[in-house]
Amino acid sequence: MSNSQDAIAQKLQNITNPAINSQAASLGRMGSGAFASQVNNAQTAAANEMAKVATDLYGNQYNQDVASQQNAAQQYGNFYNQDQQNQLNANQALASTNAQQQQLRQAGTSLYGNLSDAQQTQRLNAANSANQQFNANRDYQLQGANLLSNNYQNNISNMLNAANSQISADNALNTQKLNAAGMAGSTYQNLYNPAQALAGVGQQKDQYNSTVLQSKVDAWNQAQQQPLQNIANFTNLLNGGGYQSTTQPVYSNTTGQILGGLSSLAGLFALCDIREKILHRLVGFMPLINGEKICIYEFTYKDDEDANIWIGPVAQEVEEKTGAVVEVEGRKLIDVEAFMKEAA
Repeated sequence: MSNSQDAIAQKLQNITNPAINSQAASLGRMGSGAFASQVNNAQTAAANEMAKVATDLYGNQYNQDVASQQNAAQQYGNFYNQDQQNQLNANQALASTNAQQQQLRQAGTSLYGNLSDAQQTQRLNAANSANQQFNANRDYQLQGANLLSNNYQNNISNMLNAANSQISADNALNTQKLNAAGMAGSTYQNLYNPAQALAGVGQQKDQYNSTVLQSKVDAWNQAQQQPLQNIANFTNLLNGGGYQSTTQPVYSNTTGQILGGLSSLAGLFALCDIREKILHRLVGFMPLINGEKICIYEFTYKDDEDANIWIGPVAQEVEEKTGAVVEVEGRKLIDVEAFMKEAA
């Protein structure tokens, strides 16, 4: 099951995702909603395949275990029937022994009537000795048969106990594997959280670009209408009227909206100095318009007693590639608005 699920995960990571990333990059839609939808669909399909593999293997193992239990039960029934047959055979042997003893006694009685007392006594003694020897031999045979039957039953019981122990161990191992498979899907999904956060930033930037474009259109329309408005105002003044003006906004600042989308990726920008952080791992990159990229880390602040986990860049690395870093009281901080202008 692990091999099958690893193959699905490697195909998603090494073939499907690179193909989606390549296509989105070639179209300039790396952070768009369509890109995020394609990535989510690919991940969902991979997770479904991994779950199907686990379910099929568990079902096959369950059917195999049930078949083994049925075979063991059937063998136990056969052994029980055979043991009953052995007891019947022993009873028949005892009955035959009693009949032989009766015949010997009758023969002794007949001899006693025909022979003298001495001969009759000798013959009876000989008959009794033979009868005792016969009974002793029969007792030994019966004891041996009982021992064989007990040993046989003990061997069968040990075999059944061993089979049940093996089945229990297999069930426990399969349960652990299924639990690991369920956790693998969640762990693999968590690897793409940074990509999903970047997708959210891409959507915010698309909205920002649309707003800027609309602002430019509004400014152009205002410029076209302004001469007519000026003539109307001048005519109104000549006629003794007042001056009227209208104000048309030409720019809408959506920096706050962008920062809202970026906060899920960059954490608190108020203090990004590496001397104040404990870096845990690299989770992704943020592209810049100059072709460079900024590393995004998972970190905690050194003086945070709760050890809250944040995601964001390091001020020293941002300072090397942009001009969006300021220094206050010996500590470096990122100028968020300047940094957003550098982001691609």
